[in-house]
Amino acid sequence: MRFTYADPSPSCCAYSLRLSDRRDTLLWDCTHGADTLVLETPFGQCATELFPAFCEALEAADLAADSFVQLRAGVWARYVSAGARARMNGGCPLHREACTYTVLACEINGNVCTVYAPAKTNMVQPSLDVPLQIHVEVSPEMRRNFPWSHPKFIGYFRIDLPRAGVPGDGTLSYTVGGIRVPITDGMLAQGAVYVRSDVPPTLVSTNPGLKLK
Repeated sequence: MRFTYADPSPSCCAYSLRLSDRRDTLLWDCTHGADTLVLETPFGQCATELFPAFCEALEAADLAADSFVQLRAGVWARYVSAGARARMNGGCPLHREACTYTVLACEINGNVCTVYAPAKTNMVQPSLDVPLQIHVEVSPEMRRNFPWSHPKFIGYFRIDLPRAGVPGDGTLSYTVGGIRVPITDGMLAQGAVYVRSDVPPTLVSTNPGLKLK
């Protein structure tokens, strides 16, 4: 399918993107019968400014699946038909946090999907920043040589990482000895990282949507 980006249309628009009270569902309003394209981009990057560059990636993606598909690093998309949106009570499940979502109305005619830019008004609100607050525990690894002896530090620190919601794109990292080490999807899947050091590693986030607490 070929994708094109068109000027705003009052007869085909989506607006008022928001989170459900439980923060697990994206909700939005749209004109009657409009299909929608939900785009997930790095935190603070509105997809309306980047969309024309996504068209080629969208044409190669399997948007028929009822889930978000990756277009490129940090960019995901989900096609939600009017019927699917109604079945999901006005939206679709939240994919991840620490990112920005944009909802755009679209319509399919033959083999062409026309995606409409949002109207330039403060009332429309096509995008939503979804920050994520995380707590990362850093603790020294201790060992007893004998059951009655005092535990001794063995030269390693354990970093306990959250397993869900955190992007493994390197925007979360730790520093030790002046060296910055990006935290990857593989590290997140393990749930913990062991670092050889005499001083505790320091966690750093360069993602403004990822708040350390």
